[in-house]
Amino acid sequence: MLPVLKKEKSRFILRLNTGLYKENIIRKAVAEDRAWIKIRPVSKGCCCLEMKTGRIDDVLKWVNYLIYLHKG
Repeated sequence: MLPVLKKEKSRFILRLNTGLYKENIIRKAVAEDRAWIKIRPVSKGCCCLEMKTGRIDDVLKWVNYLIYLHKG
């Protein structure tokens, strides 16, 4: 996972390395939280996610869930 970027007051950008995180698992996790997470175009080995939340703890909880899916 690359550093989380704060885009605006209520949005974060999360860049995930597609070598570490499988794209199908990322899409599965995003599908469950489609209301506040949007996949942006993939660039050079990274999958970018735009998260519509002003709280970093929401982002970190979601990343923990993604790690759980990868281990499962």
